Amino acid sequence: MAIGGFVRGANVSAFIPTLCTTTRRENLIGIFNCSWSSCREGCTSDLYRCVHIYVTFIEQNITIPENMTDFTNYTAEWEQSDEATLLVNIKGCGYPPTVTCSKFNALYGIPGAIFPCYYSRKNKTVVMTSYNHDDQAGMISHFKQIKCCD
Repeated sequence: MAIGGFVRGANVSAFIPTLCTTTRRENLIGIFNCSWSSCREGCTSDLYRCVHIYVTFIEQNITIPENMTDFTNYTAEWEQSDEATLLVNIKGCGYPPTVTCSKFNALYGIPGAIFPCYYSRKNKTVVMTSYNHDDQAGMISHFKQIKCCD
């Protein structure tokens, strides 16, 4: 899943828009349970408490109208994917006000919730709620920079 804060097998240029349905949420405690989190405020914060949110999504090419707010009937006839993990972004963490995990967990952590999302074409076990290629690529390149001595 996540290695050093990054999602293994996820290429930031290969995320596809679709609709997700939350299947379950787990509130976990313990370092062995929390190697990853759907949302973590502070990328070096507490590893002993975490929330895992799992979703299914539509793998077919679909177009979601920009002003659409009611998705309840939209997915009824579409075949759903296998279960995947939902992340707030490619790293699964961030800092307020950009990342507020209490809001994220309340909105997406309810089983049956339907919402727009993006899945990874290369790793279909990874799903994000929003996606901007430049933001995600910048985030990865920033954290991959090697810092060394002068």
